[in-house]
Amino acid sequence: SPLRRGVDEDSQAGERVVVGESGAAELDGQGALGPGEPGRIDVYSLYLTPADSLAVPHSWPIEGSGMPGSSALDPTGDRLVTGSVSSSAFWVIDLHNRTIESSHELYQLEDGVNELISVFSDGSQVALMSFNRDEICYLTADFDCTGTTLLDNLPEEMGGPIDAVSVGDRTFVLMTLSSWIAEIDNSLGNVNPHFASVGGSPNQILLAEDTLLVVNSTDNNISKIDPGTGAYLGSISLPPGANPWAMAVHGKLAWVTAYLSNCVYKISLDSGELLGEVCNAE
Repeated sequence: SPLRRGVDEDSQAGERVVVGESGAAELDGQGALGPGEPGRIDVYSLYLTPADSLAVPHSWPIEGSGMPGSSALDPTGDRLVTGSVSSSAFWVIDLHNRTIESSHELYQLEDGVNELISVFSDGSQVALMSFNRDEICYLTADFDCTGTTLLDNLPEEMGGPIDAVSVGDRTFVLMTLSSWIAEIDNSLGNVNPHFASVGGSPNQILLAEDTLLVVNSTDNNISKIDPGTGAYLGSISLPPGANPWAMAVHGKLAWVTAYLSNCVYKISLDSGELLGEVCNAE
């Protein structure tokens, strides 16, 4: 199951495409979802072949820690930090040597409990988001977690951070279960957990044309949010049952993947018009 991809520049190998594959999942004896096989990180060079495939262990050194998901480059561009979609683990991947440099555990999970560690970078730091704890922390150069920030003022309720984007000295964190955007003022350390309301089951947030765009999976649309005020600026509708998952933007155009319809939609961000689609009938 390919989950996320990232692209970086390498002076020796040209552009690289990195794909995290979770592998098959199964339930453990405690009722938690876990990896049934090793996951994999595939590193593709657009100019050199073949691709390198790195197995992500699912039993060593952190038991049940497989299933890689979202990733982000460290500030040097030499390493990729990848979070687990089933546990509190994350991995540091050396992209030059094509090896898994180290494995880490953000905290020890209780039996029968799953976690989702989402990763993002603001260009100067890599941050980890804990789905269960509604927390975000920034990694040091040694990949230690520091500066933990609580994203919700109601810790007994799960908001579920899943993605984030930085705009100047502020970070906007998408909370997928509560359908809110939390705002962090990085200069003061203040958190507004209810900066803006978005649609159902949001999966991705990004900035385009000075507007925050949020992919809402169960509402089949894209929310437009003013990053200055949090005001709702409207939405772009996608076909019913599409279940939009991820989006890439170039200028005033966007391409959106649809998890259930097996399509990629091309849309105009100005008019909201659906300009084309490519679908896989299988």
